[in-house]
Amino acid sequence: PPGRMTSGRISPLVRSLLQENYGAVDRSVPAMLSLLGQRGADECWHKHSTFKQHLRNVWQILSLWEARPEAARAGLCHSVYANSFVNLKLFDADLEEDRARVRSLLGDEAERIILLWCTIDRRAEVVDKLLGRFSSGSQGPEFDESLLKGELEAGLVVGHLRDFGRSMTLDARDVGELLSFEMADACDQNFGWQDDMMGGDYYLDPGPEGQRPGCLWPGASKPGLWMSTVAKMGRLVKACAQVAEKQGRPLGLQSPGYPPGYPPSLNKSRLPPVFEKCSRLLLPSDEKMARDLYWQVACAGDGSLAASKRGAWLEALEEASRLNPFVAEPHILRAQLLLERQGGGLNGGELGAGDALAAREAAEAGLALLCEWGTAWDKRMAWEAWVAWARVIAQRADKGLAWPGSTWGVLNLGLVHK
Repeated sequence: PPGRMTSGRISPLVRSLLQENYGAVDRSVPAMLSLLGQRGADECWHKHSTFKQHLRNVWQILSLWEARPEAARAGLCHSVYANSFVNLKLFDADLEEDRARVRSLLGDEAERIILLWCTIDRRAEVVDKLLGRFSSGSQGPEFDESLLKGELEAGLVVGHLRDFGRSMTLDARDVGELLSFEMADACDQNFGWQDDMMGGDYYLDPGPEGQRPGCLWPGASKPGLWMSTVAKMGRLVKACAQVAEKQGRPLGLQSPGYPPGYPPSLNKSRLPPVFEKCSRLLLPSDEKMARDLYWQVACAGDGSLAASKRGAWLEALEEASRLNPFVAEPHILRAQLLLERQGGGLNGGELGAGDALAAREAAEAGLALLCEWGTAWDKRMAWEAWVAWARVIAQRADKGLAWPGSTWGVLNLGLVHK
């Protein structure tokens, strides 16, 4: 319709999540969230949030990634029986009444997955083992995909966490869903504080001599260096998906009206959309350089510096996005700077058409990436706040308006048109 805002659009799914209308996404989720609260999940600490917030966030990410509903529900309760990482036991897997309560809300398949994830050493038996298949090539990390697929076709044998004489065999879908969950888990909970405690990189554990458990929480809350590792997990998920399709057990939501596994050509796996549907890798050196460039700009000062300095900030953010094209926040900061640059600068006037288009494109690029991830990379602010901020900037640019010329003008921003 005439006058309708065309920028800052979001999908109905993203809108339901922003509105906390979780029942519109999965009818079983509100009751489970309530039960998690009754069991104390919203009083337990977890990395950068409460345990309940983290569980909800993992479910949110997996839902945006179009995981099978059963796998997304498992993400909602992925550690409630306790696991190899944390002892946050809200339910006792040895008590049938507890398992029955979880099954009654989430279903048999989701509870099976939760129990599986809580009874194997996920990191040692699956994540580290499969990440170990990567080697350093001349163009970056690489691995023998055919060898991995052969292992998946035969089934990945893993040990039981508490019953040391027992083993289990995971098929390709089991492995792919676990790795997709591990991606969601990592991107929601990891930030710079964990890197600091590990001497610089959470995924490069230096051992007791190099660890720094005395780091004050939450530190500076700098974005963490987890993305290059998660990109490798994505490549593994893609390989799992290809084998799972052949086995008639594809990953992700399936086309309505077709039974699982039939016909195979219509039941393709749904991959996490990040890293261009799990097809791209990221060099750790590029990840770190991009993070450091972004952080220099994000912490550069109070906004009173000369315009020439702000030009350097734009260049730094552009380089950060070139080095790591998978994060949203550099685009969003760049969009704000573009609104300030010309056509009124900081006086709130009309903006030159070129800068308006560039600002809108930057904000829209950031918004699209936020909607892919379902969580913030710069965790100083929540994902929901970053989404709102990106939309505010995109819609202001769409109107051709520069940045407000007063503090009150900035503080009065906020209204987003649907």
